[in-house]
Amino acid sequence: MTLPMRIAICTNLSNSAGLQVEYELLSEYLKELEHEVFGVQYDAPKPDIPHCRLMISLETVTWHLFDLADEHWLFPNAEWFTPDMAAHVDSHYSRILTKTRESQRIFEKLFPKKTTYVGFRSRDRLVAKNFKQVRVLHIGGNSAEIRNTQAVIDAWKWRNKNFSPLPPLTVVSRQLEGQEAPPGVTILGYQSDEDLRVLQNSHLIHLQPSSTEGFGHTLRESLSAGAFLITTDAPPMNELMEGCAALVPSEGKRARNLAWMHEVNSIKIAECVHQLLVSGIMDIRLFEIARKVWVKQNHEFLKAFAVCLSELELGYTPHGAPAVVDNKAPRICFLGNFDASESTENMVSWALERIGCEVVQVQENAAKIHDLGDAVHDCQMFLWVRTPGWLQVDDREMYSFLRILNQMEKPTISLHLDKFIGIPDREPLIGVHPFWKTRYVFTADGSAPHVFEKRGVNHFWMRPAVSEVYCHPGWKRKEYLCDVGFVGAREYHREYPFRERLVRFLEEQYGGRFKHITGVRGHALNDFYASCKVVVGDCIFAGVPRYWSDRLPESCGRGAFLLHPEVEGLNVPVATYKAQDLIDLQDKIEMWLVDSNARREVTRACFNSVRRKDTWTIRMAEILKQVTGKWFR
Repeated sequence: MTLPMRIAICTNLSNSAGLQVEYELLSEYLKELEHEVFGVQYDAPKPDIPHCRLMISLETVTWHLFDLADEHWLFPNAEWFTPDMAAHVDSHYSRILTKTRESQRIFEKLFPKKTTYVGFRSRDRLVAKNFKQVRVLHIGGNSAEIRNTQAVIDAWKWRNKNFSPLPPLTVVSRQLEGQEAPPGVTILGYQSDEDLRVLQNSHLIHLQPSSTEGFGHTLRESLSAGAFLITTDAPPMNELMEGCAALVPSEGKRARNLAWMHEVNSIKIAECVHQLLVSGIMDIRLFEIARKVWVKQNHEFLKAFAVCLSELELGYTPHGAPAVVDNKAPRICFLGNFDASESTENMVSWALERIGCEVVQVQENAAKIHDLGDAVHDCQMFLWVRTPGWLQVDDREMYSFLRILNQMEKPTISLHLDKFIGIPDREPLIGVHPFWKTRYVFTADGSAPHVFEKRGVNHFWMRPAVSEVYCHPGWKRKEYLCDVGFVGAREYHREYPFRERLVRFLEEQYGGRFKHITGVRGHALNDFYASCKVVVGDCIFAGVPRYWSDRLPESCGRGAFLLHPEVEGLNVPVATYKAQDLIDLQDKIEMWLVDSNARREVTRACFNSVRRKDTWTIRMAEILKQVTGKWFR
């Protein structure tokens, strides 16, 4: 979820084919994010529309429209992109977005610092309770040559005594309308969208051995309909695989602008179709796999494109490294847990790289003292995010290591999101464990600064943060829909029995309207927040001043409506209830459930607040400013 902005989409809006479909899908998505969208016909005079923050061009490159927007992005198709376009595109477009990995490979050579793979959306063509017949469907559309349509028809002309005739074939192509069809083949001309969808759901096998694909809407729509797909064993067609398609070998290729056009053999097509029918592998599980692959690919596009929009809002370059305001950003030796993809360390490392730092990662539970010495040698700074019990280096060696770095005037930094004051197995270690002996210690526990000071710790209160990777709205999912939800463990610190009472209370009061979520991470968590009306927040010792967990920015940054305990120092404008007060909590839940408009306004305000003040990129820039006195942005 980014701040609303005006976005123009420039393409062919009336070709009743792929480009128009892409415009409709992208426009729909951007409007769901509450952006104002304007469609621009690429070959028409300049339209009378408000000036836009961004123009996204789908395949078309139009010089006369550049002054309609501040920024320009391009989705190019390699088969239509001529080499002479490269210089002009490079000077006018700040970002090149690719829909396939093959396209990424091609355009990264031309635009190495601007090219980003995002994929794309495709339409859902599934019809409930469809009954597929043992028939084959081929959609040639307006591009029969590119789709190898003639080779498909020729496969039905060919007969081999070693196997029986092929099942009936339906070919949809305007270009071949009226052509005489061989036995077993029906050629249809233009089909309405409704009629085409019926064909996609009624045919068991979809045969699309394309020579190339700018994206492959027809292929992916086949997956959405749960059909069994046959395509060409060459990029980008074979990117779909993941166990849900059969492949016809490519037997030769020719160049078309920047793309390779792959040829297929009619006999091989016939053999592939026949082999599918006699092998017995086309059972319901394959159809389910196809559908799941389609869902996954659509969702991955939404995630990737949301990151691009977020970076535009924050002013980042496509390569993810903002310009350094003051001198070169430091090279940092970073000790932590990088094996877990969702770890704080990985989010912090990514943020540091975004502000221009070079990060040397050292895995905490595998490192010896000589590994740390080697890693820090060419670095200007040492950063440590600790997992208790993981460090294999002896305490005395670690004290000595930190002392040497301090003598060399290399800043040493500890960072952690936990609560420490008031927890018996943590508080006694403050000022004692090597983690607390770095020159700068940043934690989310600002509840008792005198304790840190008394124990000789140079402590700084650090509000928790969220990675921009997850700062986007999710999508409602049926399995997550609920009125009230809670994310987090039921069995919590023994010093804080309220957590168990809280979850039990919500279960008893809201029954089937309540969902308790544990173990859901990454972008799936965004989907839960999009599906839940009121998410209840909690943190250990809720109500203690100047401490809240990273669940707060994590939830708000993902677009949740969060109802959180009142906390002194809280800088996010969330809805609140009296800390550890179940009566007040229920009153507030009921109040917010009845006013969806007010929930939407608070959700947007919290999201914008987190994006401006509480991302890891912002937080790490603040920490480096504290340590070096310089801003790196």
